[in-house]
Amino acid sequence: MRNFVAYFDESGTKELMDLSQNLYSITAVVLPEDSCSKYEIELKKIMEIYFGDNLPELKANWMRVESERKSHYLDPYNLTESIFKNFVDKFYASFSQMDDIKILSSVINKDLLIKSYKNPFNPNALAYEFLVQRLANFSTQYDCNYIFYYDEFPEGKTKAGNKWEDLLAKQHKGLKKGYSEIYKHWLARDSMNYSSLPEEIIFLNSKDRLFLQLADISGYNIKRQTELFFNHKKKNRYWGYDKIRARIHHSPVTNKVKNFGVVIYPESIIVRK
Repeated sequence: MRNFVAYFDESGTKELMDLSQNLYSITAVVLPEDSCSKYEIELKKIMEIYFGDNLPELKANWMRVESERKSHYLDPYNLTESIFKNFVDKFYASFSQMDDIKILSSVINKDLLIKSYKNPFNPNALAYEFLVQRLANFSTQYDCNYIFYYDEFPEGKTKAGNKWEDLLAKQHKGLKKGYSEIYKHWLARDSMNYSSLPEEIIFLNSKDRLFLQLADISGYNIKRQTELFFNHKKKNRYWGYDKIRARIHHSPVTNKVKNFGVVIYPESIIVRK
């Protein structure tokens, strides 16, 4: 049995009532532990061509927003927009060919969640459990155990004063023991095997962790693609999603990523009779 490492990051805001960013997602970049070093070396070699020895942190927002791109990449490294685009293309091209790497993600539509439930669950807890379910199923396919690395929460605490990291750590330990607050009345929950999960989540700063940065970039691209789904533009593809599509976990039969590599919830208002 191999050890796999899952690197987690979030996109969007966790607070249920903050609809300024309606979609909230957690994304995991998953790969065998013994492949981490070679892939990191390969990707950093590309980065060194453009940034030299002092490598910057890669963040989706910094790469996407013109002012952020200028202050974090262009000006400090004396790069033009054209050269930076060349870097992005080469970086994605290399990443997309790393067959051992898989991406899994869960995306929560907060507006539909509010409209569907009288007392809706917290998007963070919901997204994490859905993603862990997929990772548990993934582990049966690849016969692996996990190490979990999660990007630290910069905002720290909920409005009630609880630390987000503490809440997530508590939820994780509960899942490991077979307890689910979300599915406490779900009879099939006993069929979920979480034995491959680690005993605890390790929280790290993404600044020097390239795979956490990849989780951030991948999560943003998946969230943008999901926005097109909800805007009824299912045939449209966000360019960044196309760049990572080959790495998203998919059905070995149909090649579809939906409900394998990516779970979206809810997809529409849940009507209860």
